[in-house]
Amino acid sequence: MTRARFPRAFVAVALTIALLPWSLPALAAPVVLDSSWVVAPFATIPASSPEGVSVDGMGRVYVCAGTAGIFRFDTSGTGAPWSSAPGNGQATTPDGRTYVPSRDALFPNHYIWDVAPDGSYSALVSTSPEDGWVWAAVSPSGKLYSILPGGIGEGIYSVDVMSGATTPLFTGGPGAGGAGNYRAIATSGEAVVVSGNDEVGFGIFQLANSTMALVARTPQGMLGICAGPDAIYAASSNVAEGQVWKITPGSATLFAHGFGNTVSVAYDAARNRIYVQDTSPPKLWVISRNPTATRAVTIGRIHQLYR
Repeated sequence: MTRARFPRAFVAVALTIALLPWSLPALAAPVVLDSSWVVAPFATIPASSPEGVSVDGMGRVYVCAGTAGIFRFDTSGTGAPWSSAPGNGQATTPDGRTYVPSRDALFPNHYIWDVAPDGSYSALVSTSPEDGWVWAAVSPSGKLYSILPGGIGEGIYSVDVMSGATTPLFTGGPGAGGAGNYRAIATSGEAVVVSGNDEVGFGIFQLANSTMALVARTPQGMLGICAGPDAIYAASSNVAEGQVWKITPGSATLFAHGFGNTVSVAYDAARNRIYVQDTSPPKLWVISRNPTATRAVTIGRIHQLYR
């Protein structure tokens, strides 16, 4: 098990993912490489360092922005401050209840906030062993999970949404003997999926029966992840641009690119939309299905149908 203290504010993670250039400009416009999808601007985020996007059952989009709190946007992209709960990397239930890790860089108490659908909040989890909770995920059945990314207590935990009690599901990093560290967590159905580095390389891993299994190697560190319509989708950046990757067993394929700096993604299953959070500049993009052209009906065919 890795015992080295995990550096605060994810300095080490930033270095391992090729010294990501947070201020580099995007290309002229993002591009989706699968022509059955299209990308468009969705909303501007009025905060300097947002990280974390999630969606509730009504299609409302939540963005965590550290000490600036949480912003909420409707399905058209109109938004406003929703809660003053400080944190990043949240998970949202269908009714809008949101669980927000505060991270040690924001508060030394390492809270996971329980934010009610009206935006009011209280501490669900008030302690962590060392460096603070990082990212949260909630399954379709309402089970809550979070990760401690490194150092003492490193691992994947379940969180009781009533009592706040935390239970380790997997101790250490995703590699052999607990090597490596984590970056993000999501659920795919009831399965727990994480991104991280197992000290062999970057990858997406799935926890099943107390065993960590590699889903696929990735060419760089994946930041925020989500379960999409047919794969795990992951936000990442390299030295030139922000990107979104599509992860299936044994395969990592570039799905969209040309963003500024992508840090999080979320999937709205009811509307079949993928939201991409960009921090350079702070904004949201939406990737949706390319409208199918309606085939023209000739006058002759109309006569046949209605004679």
